[in-house]
Amino acid sequence: MRMDLSSRCVWVSSVLCVLQVIGPQATRAMTLLPKVQLGDPLDLISDAPGLPLSTSELEEDVGGVGVFRETDLQLSDERRGDPTTSAGLFEGDIVIKTAAELIHLLQENAVGRSAINDEEKLWPGGVVPYVISASFNSRERKVIGKAFKSFHRNTCLRFLPRRTSQKDYIYIYKGNGCSSSVGRQGGKQGLSIGWGCLHHGIILHELMHAAGFWHEQSRFDRDRHVIIHWNNIEPAQRYNFNKHESGPTTTLGLAYDYNSLMHYNSHAFALDLSRPTIEPRKQGFAIGQRKDFSKLDLSGLNLLYSCPSGGSRPLSTSRPTTTSGSVCRDNHPQCSNWAAKGQCILNTATMKENCTKSCKYCRDKKQLSIITFPS
Repeated sequence: MRMDLSSRCVWVSSVLCVLQVIGPQATRAMTLLPKVQLGDPLDLISDAPGLPLSTSELEEDVGGVGVFRETDLQLSDERRGDPTTSAGLFEGDIVIKTAAELIHLLQENAVGRSAINDEEKLWPGGVVPYVISASFNSRERKVIGKAFKSFHRNTCLRFLPRRTSQKDYIYIYKGNGCSSSVGRQGGKQGLSIGWGCLHHGIILHELMHAAGFWHEQSRFDRDRHVIIHWNNIEPAQRYNFNKHESGPTTTLGLAYDYNSLMHYNSHAFALDLSRPTIEPRKQGFAIGQRKDFSKLDLSGLNLLYSCPSGGSRPLSTSRPTTTSGSVCRDNHPQCSNWAAKGQCILNTATMKENCTKSCKYCRDKKQLSIITFPS
């Protein structure tokens, strides 16, 4: 099926829609699709951007916010729900832009996957520009900052405040649950950290999607490692357990990882929560942890982005550089708006880093340290 088809979805039940596909020669095909929200939600369009994270917000070590204990995010327990499967999206938390893309993913000959193998979907130089919503409070921002820091400390990926010249970026906001696209999509792409998602491992999970990783159990070789109990899966959600047999693999040559942040928990989409939907073939292994990177998660990130020495590297070309001087300068297009709302007083550290001119911090002619981001 061609990928440039126009289409529209006609709902025929709460589970399925009929997708009417119109090709170049006005041929029509009718395809049954699961009920999956396509594209970013409308609330992303109206969301107000906030200040970039300050250095202190990136450095402070804080626990999570919400319904889970940060030290107990082993979500294989049937008594706990996994917020990464609750947003009503493809495989629970993956944003799919178009019906054509969804059809491709559901086709039998789709590519077996763990990580993307399309270089166009990688973030150039390992730099992921971001904008963060103004809706997050101080503690929530620090939890997100802690996740950024984990990437910076263990990989060569860098999450840096978006510059106006950068067209492709992630927009982190409080949406419906936890969700992200897989890899760089082009333009603004939402990454939702909603209710129940503000925990270190869950944020890492969504950021790994944004970096280019699918769920571990969607690998072509998964049946060698796990048993899928199809009769205990909600019928409308069975497509989420598809595996893809043919085509080039994108496992990066790594072993199957029960301990991956990207693995479903053992009761994902269960009809009967007392019984599993997915079970490790090896005894003694739990799946579905949302605490921190596994060793193979880090290996995958560093392989996908060809990180020097398999880990963190100096950012000589993309790290914000600090210069001393008395020149007043703004480094974010929202500086004047933030200053008008009193952020120069409420968030002094962040505004000094980004909005020296709008906050008039250099009026006293002191030698100030200002941050600029290279083009």
